[in-house]
Amino acid sequence: MVLREARVRDPDAVTVTLTYLGSDEVGFVELPDRYVAREVDGHLVSGTAPLAPDAISFAKAEAARIGCDLAIIDPDGLWTSAWGALETASDLHEPA
Repeated sequence: MVLREARVRDPDAVTVTLTYLGSDEVGFVELPDRYVAREVDGHLVSGTAPLAPDAISFAKAEAARIGCDLAIIDPDGLWTSAWGALETASDLHEPA
């Protein structure tokens, strides 16, 4: 599983959007389109997790279970290194 930064929802990955809801840090989790199409009709979006770390933990578990990447949308800069190393687009495209 690759844990990477994203600017928009990735239809092939579990995507977490971290943001503020009032003064609370929250996370929204969206499952990949291919998974959702088999399980339910339409996009499956979680309710807000009361703390961003709860959304991250759930999303990591789902990404591992489904076998896909985890994309993080973080417009408010809430990501902390305690949650893991977040690869940027430039990290992913650099030659090995």
